[in-house]
Amino acid sequence: MGLSGLLLGGFIIFHLLGNLLLLKQDGAIFNQYAESLEHLGVLFIVGEVGLIALFAVHIITAFGLK
Repeated sequence: MGLSGLLLGGFIIFHLLGNLLLLKQDGAIFNQYAESLEHLGVLFIVGEVGLIALFAVHIITAFGLK
């Protein structure tokens, strides 16, 4: 559970940093960031499925604790 929590925390930090790009240069850098994410194609979908699986592992292991 600790490892999945660390990985989820890392995702939150990188997600926050990506969204903070909105505050730089009227959002132009954020638009470039968003376009680069769109161009990942299948890797983006794999990342989303992996994130859902990570959430599932974290929740299941939390229920397993006594």
